[in-house]
Amino acid sequence: MKRRKATFDASSSRHAFRGQPRCEISRMPKSKRKENPRIATYAKVDSYDVQTSFGYNIFLVGRIRDHLSEEAEVFDSATQLLIRGTFTEPKDRAGERIELTVYSRRSDRETLRVKDVHSREKDGSRIYRIYRGDRVPVLDLPHGVTTIYRHRDEQLWTSSIFVEPRLVTDMLMQLTSSDRSLYLSLYEVKADREHWLTRISLRNIDPTIED
Repeated sequence: MKRRKATFDASSSRHAFRGQPRCEISRMPKSKRKENPRIATYAKVDSYDVQTSFGYNIFLVGRIRDHLSEEAEVFDSATQLLIRGTFTEPKDRAGERIELTVYSRRSDRETLRVKDVHSREKDGSRIYRIYRGDRVPVLDLPHGVTTIYRHRDEQLWTSSIFVEPRLVTDMLMQLTSSDRSLYLSLYEVKADREHWLTRISLRNIDPTIED
């Protein structure tokens, strides 16, 4: 599968081109920002555990309830899915284990859109750069969707993430209904001395063969 590599530049400049609206700044980058390479890691699923619950919102118990919004629901439902696997790629991680915990949570925040990560100057002006004659927005993307940690003594990697309930349901259907081996594809990048996952997928096709 051929992937296109996106490169974003966050170099700064306050010189706007003539004819551009004041609210938008176009510029040639002074220097390209060095991006850490994205690493594709693959693991074969070994087992899973699932737990579902319904009852009082756990945040109603104890002092933490003082910080709850008045709009918070009194009763809450939750599903927790723990997927265990063994890495097959890359070679320096082969044989090490992965435990990915997926929590279901209805999203109460707006979806992050491209306009939300469009870099801006201090005065709020949107920043663009010139690429092959076209204006391209300079994006300030988040490092990833969640972090992943390595426990060196145990040769174990762990990660957790909150997702929409329907995604947990889809994952459970794959785990319970498939008679084929399942695999995790985890795309990773290192930033700020941490390992971040930029994409997570569960599939019944061996990614080392497909990719």
